[in-house]
Amino acid sequence: MRKILQILPLLIILCTCREELPVEETPFYPSAYIKSKIISPSEGDLYYTGSKIKIKWEMPGSVEKVYIRLLRKTVVKEIISAETENDGEYEWDIDVNIKPSIHYRIEITNHDSHYPVVTSDYFIIKSGLAL
Repeated sequence: MRKILQILPLLIILCTCREELPVEETPFYPSAYIKSKIISPSEGDLYYTGSKIKIKWEMPGSVEKVYIRLLRKTVVKEIISAETENDGEYEWDIDVNIKPSIHYRIEITNHDSHYPVVTSDYFIIKSGLAL
């Protein structure tokens, strides 16, 4: 007990004498950090073979060109564009020979580094043109 009473004042001195270092804060500019995402197609959208759709996305402005692929589940079924400007929009003609499925997704990556990778939600492609 006596040793505890001798050590206690030392602990109090050590704990109260700590000098807090100033924290430098880096300003945060939310507009400079755009989270990559695909806007269209979105979950459950229905498209038909032979039709045109607009693929829309957001990706940081530092990415100059993107690579766009069509996936069915996790398998690449078509390279939609091997290189296109990162302007947020691409018009795609859906091939008439694409197999109908509810498991299609769009994947967009930075053309130069393949990062970031952004993948759409699942959408549907059916045979024939919409009436």
